[in-house]
Amino acid sequence: MNVPLKKILLLVVLSLTCIFAYQVWWLVGLYHTRVAETKDRIEAAMTTADVREMLVRVSRLQDEGDLHGDVQVSAGYQLDGTTVFQTTTNHRSIVGVSSNSGKHHDVEVTMSEDSASVTTIRSSSMKPDTMSEAEGNALLQSMADGLDNLSVYLQRAMHSGIGEFQQADIAVYDSILCHQLDAAGLLRPHRTEFVQYADSMLTQESVVASIQTVGYEPSKKARTYSYFADLPHLIQYRVTMEPVTSVVLRQMAGILGTSLVTLLVLAFAFVYLIRTMLRMRTLEEMKTDFTNNMTHELKTPIAIAYAANDALLNFNMTEHPQKARDYLNISQEQLQRLGGMVEQILSMSMERRKTLTLHKEDLRLKEVLEPMVCQYKLKSDKPTTITLDITPPDLHLIADRSHFCNMLGNLIDNAVKYSTGSADVSIACRETREGLEVAVSDHGMGIPADKLPYVFDRFYRVPQGNHHDVKGYGLGLYYVKSLMEKHGGTVRVTSEVGKGSTFTLSFR
Repeated sequence: MNVPLKKILLLVVLSLTCIFAYQVWWLVGLYHTRVAETKDRIEAAMTTADVREMLVRVSRLQDEGDLHGDVQVSAGYQLDGTTVFQTTTNHRSIVGVSSNSGKHHDVEVTMSEDSASVTTIRSSSMKPDTMSEAEGNALLQSMADGLDNLSVYLQRAMHSGIGEFQQADIAVYDSILCHQLDAAGLLRPHRTEFVQYADSMLTQESVVASIQTVGYEPSKKARTYSYFADLPHLIQYRVTMEPVTSVVLRQMAGILGTSLVTLLVLAFAFVYLIRTMLRMRTLEEMKTDFTNNMTHELKTPIAIAYAANDALLNFNMTEHPQKARDYLNISQEQLQRLGGMVEQILSMSMERRKTLTLHKEDLRLKEVLEPMVCQYKLKSDKPTTITLDITPPDLHLIADRSHFCNMLGNLIDNAVKYSTGSADVSIACRETREGLEVAVSDHGMGIPADKLPYVFDRFYRVPQGNHHDVKGYGLGLYYVKSLMEKHGGTVRVTSEVGKGSTFTLSFR
């Protein structure tokens, strides 16, 4: 059984490892996905805050209509691939040009005191009837990209136009950004900066305006999110805040909790399975030991009874009546011993089938225990002293007489057998607030503390190296525990190696 068990253990460990590794891999992937989504949400909040801040400036321009008049803003591409952003008022016209790809889109944005309109002027100079299939596909892709980026073009066009009359208000932008982040559950202490780059390589920058949460100082782990609000003029919004790890983990709390519970349940199931298998293996070993011990126990009385009977038959013992009586007494004792073994095994079998019936009666402990003490003194093969203390002397107990005597007999027999040299056993019966206790104590070899939890298990015997000095088959204490439970009581043991043991029966 050792090899299959090892294989099963290895398989269980590998299964748990694979499940755990997959779960970790999945959670790490989910975490990175959530971090990327959070980054997109922060940048989306920055974009929204930029648009709304510009609308605030548009509103201010409308309030100052007498000064600026109608405002027209246009954005598009020239045929050479450059991008044009144009702002026109009643008083002046401003044009900004920047390099871009070869796509051709012209967008016109017109704003006045009471209206704002957007018009797409043209999309391409290519003619459909002269396009090849590849050019047609390129045009469709170009149109799709143009629709996706239309809002970006409009936003930059507005920046190009509005920025010439009124600079961005960092305080308004940050206030709107805080509102957006709070709505997304991402509001944290941060720093907002309005940055102007001096060259297209983005190597020289200057912070035009800055605002931050009171008392906030970015740490080395802080992350920076940026958004180019006005690409032609190299103007950028930059927000610095601490990593969003705690926010993401808080959002994943339900998933993490469910995964943890799942792993714990799986681990518990596997551990329970392994424990069950180990207990089954231990039980199998105990059964083997029981069979070996029982075989030895059965062979001894059979051999003795056979030898006595053989002597009676073959050595003319009828002429020696005393010797014949001695041999017959030996045979009777061994047959009684065999009967006791069979009775105990049958009792265990009945208890397991839950068909054992107790016949309780009122027992006067002094009348029951005194004869037992005399019998065990006489049958002991070593000097034995057994003291009996019953307080009060007329103490009574409601129990099954036969099983009560068997339980006490097992405890007394163990106390004598496991005493080295002479046996000194004491039996104490006391009334308690909960009921009645019967304690059997000895001064024998004792039981190690780590073995005490197992002494009442079926077939269990305390290991004593490679052999047992005292023969037995590990059923006596299990019988005591089972019958005490049937009586509604308990049995407990205290012991110290080299000083003896005390078994206490508690009846309620």
